[in-house]
This record gives sequence, structure tokens and C-alpha cells, in this order.
Amino acid sequence: LKFQGFHSVPDASLWEELGKRKLESYKLSDSSVELIGWYNTSRSVHIGSRVTLRAASFDVENLKDGNEKSGDGFPVRGILINTNTIDEFKKIDKKDLLNKVGNEILDDIKSGSATEDPTLLVRFILLSFADLKKHKYIYWFGFPAIVDPTVSFQTPASKEQSMKPLLSMFAIEQHKCLEDFVTNPKYPFFLCIMKTGEESHIRPLKDWEKLTGIDKECAYFGFVDPCPLEGNPGWVLRNFLIYIRTLRKKERESLVCLRQSITESKILLVNSAMVENISDNAKTTFVGWEPNANGKMGPRVIDLSAHLDPIRLAEAACNLNLKLMTWRALPELNLNLLATTKCLLLGSGTLGCAVARGLLGWGFRNITMLDNGKVSYSNPVRQSLFAFDDCKNGGKPKAEAAVESLKAIFPGVNAKAISLTIPMPGHFVTSDAEHVEHTVKMLEELIQQHDAIFLLTDTRESRWLPTVFCAMYDKILINAALGFDGYLVMRHGHGLNVSPTTETESQQRLGCYFCNDIVAPRNSTQDRTLDQQCTVTRPGLAPVAGALAVEMLVNLLHNELGNRAPCPSTNDCASTEKSKVSKLGILPHQIRGFFSTFSSVLVQGPAFNQCTACSSRIIDKVRDEGFPTLLRIFNDPDYLESLAGLDELKTDTDLCDFDEDWTED
Repeated sequence: LKFQGFHSVPDASLWEELGKRKLESYKLSDSSVELIGWYNTSRSVHIGSRVTLRAASFDVENLKDGNEKSGDGFPVRGILINTNTIDEFKKIDKKDLLNKVGNEILDDIKSGSATEDPTLLVRFILLSFADLKKHKYIYWFGFPAIVDPTVSFQTPASKEQSMKPLLSMFAIEQHKCLEDFVTNPKYPFFLCIMKTGEESHIRPLKDWEKLTGIDKECAYFGFVDPCPLEGNPGWVLRNFLIYIRTLRKKERESLVCLRQSITESKILLVNSAMVENISDNAKTTFVGWEPNANGKMGPRVIDLSAHLDPIRLAEAACNLNLKLMTWRALPELNLNLLATTKCLLLGSGTLGCAVARGLLGWGFRNITMLDNGKVSYSNPVRQSLFAFDDCKNGGKPKAEAAVESLKAIFPGVNAKAISLTIPMPGHFVTSDAEHVEHTVKMLEELIQQHDAIFLLTDTRESRWLPTVFCAMYDKILINAALGFDGYLVMRHGHGLNVSPTTETESQQRLGCYFCNDIVAPRNSTQDRTLDQQCTVTRPGLAPVAGALAVEMLVNLLHNELGNRAPCPSTNDCASTEKSKVSKLGILPHQIRGFFSTFSSVLVQGPAFNQCTACSSRIIDKVRDEGFPTLLRIFNDPDYLESLAGLDELKTDTDLCDFDEDWTED
């Protein structure tokens, strides 16, 4: 019979607390200090039996009677011996130290103390040396266990016959008590009374002497097993078997082995001929020193020098929630993909601030903010990255102030600021054509250098040129726009030069922001009253739309088709087909929300072959002729309609212009 040993998991906070106490309290004292660790059932064979320790491990007064389970798990009593020099650490007799604590366990078994407080059966030793100058800690954990060479499975040739499923051994009426106890176990070691035809009962070990002779015969000894392995129990059983032998001199025992769930729990059938020799401590041997990371007997080393840097500590703390997602809720989450994705935010206003904060929360670490405005006194109450001081002296450039705020929130972010005015159709270019050409080239290069682009500007026409470049270079483009009480969040379809990989994709490409228009974007700032010039929206719209835009990007990045992912139909929303549903759920084309009714709808729109932004006529013309074509479009939006073929469409169908309802932010 082999037992899975404990694996120590000391948190960085344990060493930080030790360093603090060494400097302020322990000083040159090397007296032993009481500690607490915790163990619990394991969820996976890859995790194994673990004893965790953290700063709270020094608060031994929280142990109380030691019998009840806390939120951290079942307590393990331990001692810390922190030496003053590395030579003292090396010279300590490790075998003698293990035997000393092991004999204390044996004495508690024989005296009955372990019956009153079963946590005395499981203990640990932490031998350490703290090099506070270099912030390094050398340590070695020991978990003393009494050696019983006679213990074995009742059926040595078959582990399956000696570790049977718990539910297969008892009647249905006896399952309820066991199921309740597995869900909320109160004792690490316990008695399970099983009488034929009656419900089972769980009682603490200290009730052993209160049991009648019949109850003792029907009693199973049980333990909460931290080991997840199919054919092996955990380390806690070693001392518990010796304890059982002092109460009941049976060579065969059937033990209740409780694990993560009732279906994983076992009945363990073991033999043990050991009866007499535990009365003599001198004849008892002990094992339990933990191997190091190389699997050899020796200490481990932890270097906290990097962790003590506040920026590094902040990074570890920020990543904690994301890493916890990968444990159970979302194992497929690719944190490295998010951290390395380069995001370009066109617009650093209400939507830009909301999107940037959302990106930080998801672990994006490469963010470029672009804007041409300055922070005004009306901005900070609605735009979360700005403060009152940013408005003084004419206001800081918005992109610069936003980046400063991002770095103040999380110094580990790689954020850049670009002050740039995006050239637009209807905004005439006269004497400064050379400067505008340089601006166009700069914007084109920025889009090429980034992986995902967010369109968050405050006019419709300012979204046209980025849409053209994203379609040209097949970039992920997430668009968010606000009305007074509604919002639009959408992803643009893939570029025109991408070969289709699925039948659905070859049939239909998703449309862009301009695909529903039959007019070219024009100067929307002319002839506007004050309420039309300012972004007049309900304050709650931007945080909602910004959050949805970020969630859409995270979803898209985890879809195996990436930017070519099709939009699911209504019937596909419940589908599990990978081409339609990513690991985070469905991936819509457009989300249109309405605060007036507190509702939202998912909309799908195909690409328009006469679109003024993403159609092949426009993309090919801009790619072939470059800035001269763009300059003409900036000065004459009617030319853009002609290029796209909209003038022909109007003539053929005798359509009229219509008013635009959306106010973008």
C-alpha cells in the first residue's frame, strides 16, 4: 500500500510575513514557532495532495479546537524553525527533528489526545533560512508519518478490489448522510455507523467510547482524503491507521475514504498485523521529508526579489482573477493571446475610456489611444480616465491624459498616445495637403501595426478612412456608436482578399458600419445647434457599449476562425458547433441596445457590394491610386458615391436621401 505524499504550497505572503516578523520580532531567536496549514480534497490528479500556507498561517489562535473545517480547509498543525545562518540550516539533524515531532504524534495517539483533537494526527515541520538581504528563502517541509511495514491492500494483486466505489458498498438509504457529509465535511477523521436497514450516522472520533458494542462493530473509520489518485490514499492515512489499531485490534479494516464528491469516494480495504510495537517509541521509525522540485531529498529555494517590486506585485494581483477563470469556469481562456494582442483605440472620449478600462480588466497589455481633442471641464464626469486637473490650462491632449491614467491604474500596461486628426470625407483639404497625406500614411501604418482596432470616434465621417484600411488589411474592427438612448456595437466583416474557408463564409461576408447607407458620409458638424454638436446621450450608454465591445473582441479572438467567424442565426444560438459558437458563447454581428425599453437585439447584415467603405470598388481604387483618390474623396463626397456606384443605384431606383438618426461617440 503506497500513500501519496503531501506537496507544500507556501504563498508568497507567508515569506513576506516571515521576513517582517524576523526583522521586528524574532530577530536572532531561533526558537520554534507554531504555524497552521490547510489541506482539502483535490479536484484533479494533476494537483494532488496539497498543504497550503499563507500569512494567516502565523495566526495560530484561529485554530480553536482544531476539529472544525474552515473556509481554507482542514487545519494542519506545524512548527517553524527559522535559522539565523545557512550553516545552521545545513547542520540541523533532519532525521532527529522528524523523529521528535513523530514521537509527539505517537504520544498523542497513546494518551488519547488525538481522540479529542484529531488534527494532532497530521503535522508538519518547516525548516527555513531567510536571506533578507537578497529576499531569498531556503526551506524544507517535513510531514512526519509512522512507518508500518505490515500495512497492505486486502487484495494486493488488485487495487480495484481494495479501493471500491463508496456507493457500491452501502444500501441506498445509507447514501443520504454520506452525500451530505461529503458536501460539507466537519471532521477530517470520523466514525461512520452503518447498520443494516438503517440510515448511516457520522460521529466524531471522541464519541468512540460512547458507542455500544453493536455500534462499534458496525462502525467504519473514515477520513477526508486529499489524494485524487484512483489506487492510492493520501498521506493522512498513515498515522490514522496506527491510531485505529490502538482502538480496535483488527487485522482487516474497511475505511471510508471521502474525496471531492460522493461518486469519487472509496471504501479502502487494508490489512495490518502491527499491534504491539507502537508501545515502544524507540522501535518506531518515521518518514516524511518532502522531495525538492527535482524529486530529490533536499530543500527548496524561493526568490521574492522580483515579487517585491510593486509593479510586479500589481501584475500578479491583476492576473489572479483571470488565472482563476482557467481553473474551472473557462479552462480554454488564452491569457497570453489577450496579453499580446495590440489594440488601437480610435477615439479617447466617453467610449474610448470605457473600452480601455475593459481591456485592462481582461488582461490586454498593449493599448494605443488616438484622439485629436483636449480634455474639457465637461469630460471627467462622463469619461472615466480623466480628472479635474487634466482640464486646467486649456486641457491636456485626450490621448496623452488617457495613457497617463492607464499607467497610473496599472503601471505594467504598454500604453501609447497618438494625437492625430483623422481625415474625413466632406472636410475639405486645401493648402495643407502634404500634412494630410502624412496623416493618412501614419493612420495606415498604425492600423497595419495593430491586431484589433476599435472605432470610437464622435462623427460618422471620421469612421470612414479606418474602415477602408481595416478592410484592405483584413484587421479586426469593432465599432461602437451611441444615440441618445440607444447604442450599436458591431464587428466588421473580414477583408476582401481573404480566401473563404467555409461554405457559409463563401456565401456571405458580414457588412461594415456603412453597408446600410446609400449616401456617402459627409461633414456632419456643419449647421448644427449646440445640442447637436455635443454628444448628448444617457450617461449609462458608454459603459455598457464599451463593455460589450471588449467582450466581443475577447470572444472573437477565441474563435478558431478569427475575423472570418460567421454570425450565428437565431437557431444557431443554442448550437455547440465550433464554427458558429466560440468558447465564450455566440459571436453576433451587431448588438443594438435600447435604454428606453431596457432591451437589446442581435442583428446581422451582409456586406453591400456598393458600400462606400468596404466594397471592392473603393478598396481597389484606394489601393491602386492611393492619396490622390483619397484627397478627391475628402473634398468631394459625391465622387465617393460615384465610385461606389450609388449614383447609378439612385437613378435606377429613384431613391431619396434619408435623415441619419445616430449620434456617434
